[in-house]
Amino acid sequence: MPTDPYRDEQLVELYDIDNAPGDDHTYYRSLADAIEAKKIIDLG
Repeated sequence: MPTDPYRDEQLVELYDIDNAPGDDHTYYRSLADAIEAKKIIDLG
């Protein structure tokens, strides 16, 4: 396992499967687009 789990491609894929985008994702993406955000952080 890599020292940095955020760089482990298999772990990232598993996280994405377990935490699929939902209505909240759509809302916050549209909000970020509206304010022309350059970066988005997901705090879980």
